[in-house]
Amino acid sequence: MVRDKEDSIEPVARFQDESIVAIHACKALGYVPTYWIRMLNESGGAVQAAKLLLTLGAERWQSGLVRLYELRRLDLSIEYMVLDPPFESLFTDSERDTARKRLASIGVSRPSAAD
Repeated sequence: MVRDKEDSIEPVARFQDESIVAIHACKALGYVPTYWIRMLNESGGAVQAAKLLLTLGAERWQSGLVRLYELRRLDLSIEYMVLDPPFESLFTDSERDTARKRLASIGVSRPSAAD
């Protein structure tokens, strides 16, 4: 059986790739997520996403989430990506819970892999 190219990429690398795709989509909308770009270059997307989630907690939104909310493109947010089933294994229950709560606080529900 031949595996899909996407299936053969490990989740950390795939998260990094998807983060870059999201950045390009943001730029196409006129929003340049400068802070996220810098963080991605420092130590990779999954590590930095976890930092963002734990640093601010569920109650606070980072500026990127606010901007994506204004653009009606929360699907490009770190929070949304963290809850994407292929990436859930990269994050702790606490990190995923924070992402879920942030999205819920603005009326977006994102199912977990267990749902």
